[in-house]
Amino acid sequence: MNDINFDIAKHWLPINEKQGTIDKDTLRIKVSGVNFHTKPEVSAWGICAGCIRAEPNNPYDTNAIAFYKSDGQLLGYVQKELQDYVNQFTKGKELDCVIAITPFISKEEKICNQAYATILKFFENDIEYATEMIN
Repeated sequence: MNDINFDIAKHWLPINEKQGTIDKDTLRIKVSGVNFHTKPEVSAWGICAGCIRAEPNNPYDTNAIAFYKSDGQLLGYVQKELQDYVNQFTKGKELDCVIAITPFISKEEKICNQAYATILKFFENDIEYATEMIN
């Protein structure tokens, strides 16, 4: 019997929401398109390391920002409505992130994937950002 008390609703974000601000060092948002890029199976579920990077050569959206696992697998994208905000946070740079992929049952009673990413902004490669945070 699992006695861990974990309420996923407290850790999950509605579709067009984000958690964190540009002034902080983490930002958590939903990953769009994860069902298109991953299969709904146990091997896809869990927490993984990855990165977020702009895709200016994306043929469908030159403002696209993608999430990749550390092995290079594309997981999904930042929602269009949040692209400007996320770009301000990342300053157009590739940043590390932690991505959680979990299953859910759709209205059609199919097993699907959902994911969110916590984007991490570190001080070491950004003197300007580190100075802003110190002052």
